[in-house]
Amino acid sequence: MPLVTSTTQLNKLKFGAPPSTDRKNGGNSNEPYITTRIPGVDYKNPNQTFSQVQDKRSFTIGSLASNSPDFIIRGGALSLTRSATDISRLTQMFFDFKSPNGLLFVAKQNVLSRTGVKLQAGDKIENLTARERLQNIQELGSLVLSNGLGENGLGGVAVSTRNRINPFNQGTYTPLSTLLAAGGNAFGGHPNKQGIDPTGETSLSLITYSDLINRTQPATLNRLYSLYRNKITNTKDINPNILFKYSGGPGSKLGVGKTVIQRFTTTQLTGVGASEVDGGKFATLSQSELTQQKLSRGETNIQDFRAIKRKSLGTVKSSEYNTSGVLAKSLDYTDPLNRIETRLNLGDPGSPLIDRSDYASPGKAKGTGVDKINNMYLYRSEVVTTDFEKNDLVKFRIAVIDPDEPLKKTFVHFRSYITGITDNFNSDWSEFKYLGRGEKFYNYQGFNRTLSLNWTVFAQSKPELTTMYQKLNYLASSLAPDYSDAGFMRGNIHQLTIGGYVYEYPGIITSLTYKTPDDSTWEIAIPSKRARINEDAGNSSITEDTGVKELAHRIEVSMNFTPINDFLPQTVKEIDGAGSINDRFYL
Repeated sequence: MPLVTSTTQLNKLKFGAPPSTDRKNGGNSNEPYITTRIPGVDYKNPNQTFSQVQDKRSFTIGSLASNSPDFIIRGGALSLTRSATDISRLTQMFFDFKSPNGLLFVAKQNVLSRTGVKLQAGDKIENLTARERLQNIQELGSLVLSNGLGENGLGGVAVSTRNRINPFNQGTYTPLSTLLAAGGNAFGGHPNKQGIDPTGETSLSLITYSDLINRTQPATLNRLYSLYRNKITNTKDINPNILFKYSGGPGSKLGVGKTVIQRFTTTQLTGVGASEVDGGKFATLSQSELTQQKLSRGETNIQDFRAIKRKSLGTVKSSEYNTSGVLAKSLDYTDPLNRIETRLNLGDPGSPLIDRSDYASPGKAKGTGVDKINNMYLYRSEVVTTDFEKNDLVKFRIAVIDPDEPLKKTFVHFRSYITGITDNFNSDWSEFKYLGRGEKFYNYQGFNRTLSLNWTVFAQSKPELTTMYQKLNYLASSLAPDYSDAGFMRGNIHQLTIGGYVYEYPGIITSLTYKTPDDSTWEIAIPSKRARINEDAGNSSITEDTGVKELAHRIEVSMNFTPINDFLPQTVKEIDGAGSINDRFYL
């Protein structure tokens, strides 16, 4: 049987009115909160049937509003009535005492706020006890009673104090914020969701980050400063492994309990201590010692912090750390010869002393920014130069022996940016078999050694670039034939030196590879000053910088080297000279 027939009296269908019910046992709720009459029903006529219903609506204000343009007000003129309807529906929901939904919604929002992250609240937020919180509440009440709302809306109470008092980490939620949002969104009004006052204009509003952090606040209210003072410089911290803690938060269970922010590692500047990992001792300047040091951008002298530390520790403690090696004496780095930049002539292309007013003119870079080994040109001699400019951490050079005057060599020096050495020792055995025997037998035939290495050459200043390529070009040409005065073709013998690993070791270079990496920068040879416009040619021209070419700044070199032994290769006989490397042949 249908619910509505042609004989149904529509004005008798009053939802929630007796004898109609929507709850068990005949109870009625207040829902739906908003009801709309059925068009065409004459509620004064108790005998009207379904077939007698006629929609006699014509032009109404509602129909005009529903067809109004979406201009200025979102949703058109109809948004006014819709906003009023939303406010009415939400108000009835929040304050419906027949249903707990409104109260449960408010409670849930405040529980979520309670379990949220706590905003910064000043210097001792993590140390507040229940008694201190009660004292703050009493202080707040007395200030309001004595001063009224004051300039900031709540008796002049500071933001940090209000934040400590509020048990909800993300602010208090009230239905007022939702009601204001429902009524004001169409007009551009967007109140805060949290806060007793959702407008954001008084001290009862949500405390924002900009409220807590501003230029005029004292340093003690800054959380970073607080952590620095309480957890880094404070050597008497009773909880060094905890940064801070607060009630509620993500670490609580539905707001019950506390959130504890643990410390990953101890960073207290105690000056001396021991490693928790391997038990090793360490020493560094304490905070008070650091603040006593003078800083200057123009200062080039290097201070040894260990000397400062030994002085502050005293004789007994200093001796203990000196014996363990923690505060052992080091080289005097105030002496230029003990600093790597000057001892190895590395140069400092980033030095502020370099004259950069004209790119084409190196200015003071000749003495400051140039790597002297990179800028060291080829030279011909019987022995390697004693010039200080060739000094390096590991001496690295290749000498090409003059075939006409074997005592003379052409030396090529490179900075020892060596990326790999492969040294192969090979023995040659021929195999044979006896009749009636299944296994093989071997006959020793000889010995061979090959060495391959990779290194990088890099020009860090303009003067080095041309010299670097001249050396690479000469080294590559040494693999080409050399012709005697009589016209006979001959190859070149090289001597390789890599620190003490191989020293002036004669041999032949069997292959040499130059690779320009994809990420290498290039010199583009643009002069520092534009050339004059050539009017006769009808176009403008820019001359090249004739002092340099368009070349890559970095080249990766690979070389295969086959030694020619100047000694008799044989098994080492003397094995009693432990620690002696003076008479070794192979390594």
